[in-house]
Amino acid sequence: MKDQIKLINSTYKSKDAKEVISSLINDKINFLNMKIFSQKIRFGEESQHLTKRTEELKSDLQKLISQINDLQEDDLIEISCDVKIKIKSAAQK
Repeated sequence: MKDQIKLINSTYKSKDAKEVISSLINDKINFLNMKIFSQKIRFGEESQHLTKRTEELKSDLQKLISQINDLQEDDLIEISCDVKIKIKSAAQK
C-alpha cells in the first residue's frame, strides 16, 4: 500500500480554488455528520469530539472563503494536499 497520496497539486484561479477547497472540506464535514448520526441512532449518544471537529472545519472553511473572496478574480492560488497513511495494527492501539 502507498503511504502517501498526492491528492491535489495544482494552481487555480481564486473562484476554482474556492470550489476545490469547499468541496473537500464539505465532504469531510458530511462524513463526520454521518458518523455523528450513526452513533446517535446506534448508541443514543453524540460524540462531542466529532461535533467539535465538525465545528472547527466549518469555521476554517468560512475563514478560507472570506480570504479567497477578498482576492481578485484572476489571482492564483496554489493548493497542495497530501494524504499520509500510517497503518497501525490492533496490537498497537
